Amino acid sequence: MIKLKDIEYSYSFQKEKVIKNISLEIKPSEVVLITGESGCGKSTLAKIANGLIPHYFKGSLLGEVTVCGTDNLDSTIADISRNIGSLFQDPEQQFFCNDVESELSFAHEVQGKKIDEIKNSVAKYANKFEIENILDSSIFSLSEGEKQKVALASILSLKPKCLVLDEPTANLSPEATEQLGKEIAILKEAGFAIMIVDHRLYWLAQIADKVLIMKNGEVLKSGNFDILHNSQTRNDFGLRNSSLSLEKKSNSIFCKGLEIKNLTFAYKNKTAIFKDYNINFQSGKIIALCGANGIGKTTLSRLITGLLKTKKGEFYLDGIEIKSKNLLKRTSLVLQNMDHQLYARTVADEVDGKLELLEQLQLAKFAARHPQSLSGGQKQRLVIAAAIARNVDIIILDEPTSGLDGKNMRIIGDVLRKEAKRNKIIIVITHDLEFINKCCDEQLTIKKGEEV
Repeated sequence: MIKLKDIEYSYSFQKEKVIKNISLEIKPSEVVLITGESGCGKSTLAKIANGLIPHYFKGSLLGEVTVCGTDNLDSTIADISRNIGSLFQDPEQQFFCNDVESELSFAHEVQGKKIDEIKNSVAKYANKFEIENILDSSIFSLSEGEKQKVALASILSLKPKCLVLDEPTANLSPEATEQLGKEIAILKEAGFAIMIVDHRLYWLAQIADKVLIMKNGEVLKSGNFDILHNSQTRNDFGLRNSSLSLEKKSNSIFCKGLEIKNLTFAYKNKTAIFKDYNINFQSGKIIALCGANGIGKTTLSRLITGLLKTKKGEFYLDGIEIKSKNLLKRTSLVLQNMDHQLYARTVADEVDGKLELLEQLQLAKFAARHPQSLSGGQKQRLVIAAAIARNVDIIILDEPTSGLDGKNMRIIGDVLRKEAKRNKIIIVITHDLEFINKCCDEQLTIKKGEEV
């Protein structure tokens, strides 16, 4: 169903090939996982499969790409998309409408389907992905995990024959990831050909039929999922763990750090997310802030920094009350969408020339590059470096490992550990169980507006 033969590709802005002599075939009822270090060419390969290369992204493409027996070069993007559904790393880039219900309806309306058929489809897939309660919400008010659910619901409602999913679990809660795995297993049984690009491996152990490990634009190792159980292979290619055991993180008695009391907040015409809410963040530790998609984790980070105005609440930093608007000067917030935080002309400028930070995060060789020319994982490390470069008291990172391989996840953990030892308050909003296990000291979970 998806066939790539002797593929080579280079972007128009660089001479070096980012894909080198790759051939693969994904048959009906087959799931192929493509993994490897950040920047190895995984997402580029996905764009070649779904026709974005060369129809949207130009450059030099050699080889043959066919989907459902038709050469992509002989088809338009619209024709290709009827057979192959795609989830992008940043789902916001594939939305057409302002609200969720309109987004789920849009493609069906374009196809001229009847109103009742469209309504039934919206209801079915909203229920499947548990997004019924946000159908009337603005796309731009959603958490990144909610956006990912909306994108997946929209794609699958069109019932394509093939799927290309680029980091589909990047912003999903463990529960939503488990549900997605079940959905993919059903689609596989129904005859879908599915390509999955992902750094997170454990959730595909019982689903993936074939694994391709990439490095520097080439497939250097392939086989069934069992090859990922080899620790030497994972170390050689900078991969994450192939299985996951959960560890309970204990919480220490609060002494010094950020204390929030009686916090109350609601978005306009919405039910209160927080009501007389209390939570503490200990300094000198890496604290994981967890909870279901849309529960209020990102909202809390914006309240702490003063980007959102509280209805009620007090903030104390090391026991001294501080206005939320003044916290912004003492806080760095790393958002989920990296592109919204990269403004400078070069990578070095983003960190005010602090090249030692770039060295720590293995970005020094890109110092003269434009930030937007980096891969998703490289951008992610850069915005973290920029946040640390500000030398503030509180660093909040919203899903900082969503697009990171195992090697760079560990590097970021080491960098954050150094900052914590400087008595900084490090808050990591995350669903990444592997990162929590390896790098976090404590875990706080928001559930229905309450800390548990």
